[in-house]
Amino acid sequence: MRRRRALELLYCRALDAAQNAMISMPTLLNLSILALASLPVLWRWWQWCRRGGAWWPRRDDEPQRRAFAREVKGPLFASLSLAVLAMLVLHHR
Repeated sequence: MRRRRALELLYCRALDAAQNAMISMPTLLNLSILALASLPVLWRWWQWCRRGGAWWPRRDDEPQRRAFAREVKGPLFASLSLAVLAMLVLHHR
């Protein structure tokens, strides 16, 4: 019961903040879609760093740059492309 009440309060506060900032509901929906799309990428990036990769590969380290592009940048492009596609479909309606 406490968790439900806490979630209701959080939802009400988010809506109040959005109304005070003049943010529309489609904008909130777009922000939530982008946040959800970034979660898998952040997970892959965290795994990359835990395995011993740098936060960002050095310019002169070609194998590390290729591995970073394959393991982090590829999913980033795919998830953001799907997020933009979802936003376009939702705004078209």
